[in-house]
Amino acid sequence: MPRLSRVEFSKEFQRHFNIHLRPEWIDGLMTALQSGMRICFDVVKFDVYLHQQFGEYEERGKNMSDIIEEKFGASARKLVEEHL
Repeated sequence: MPRLSRVEFSKEFQRHFNIHLRPEWIDGLMTALQSGMRICFDVVKFDVYLHQQFGEYEERGKNMSDIIEEKFGASARKLVEEHL
């Protein structure tokens, strides 16, 4: 899947995660460097949100990709990975 525009990514994000995409989860600098208004997702800031929701999953031997796939599915994990 090619990198999506902010609007397209926001729609897909909401569909997969059932929450609105927060502006702080978009890497403004990296997005500005992309051609065609394609976005870059700020995985570090999203990781903070995931820890608030699901606790310290690293202590359970899981990483962020594991949690995303477990809680939201493989397609949600792929969406995030493709926009880093």
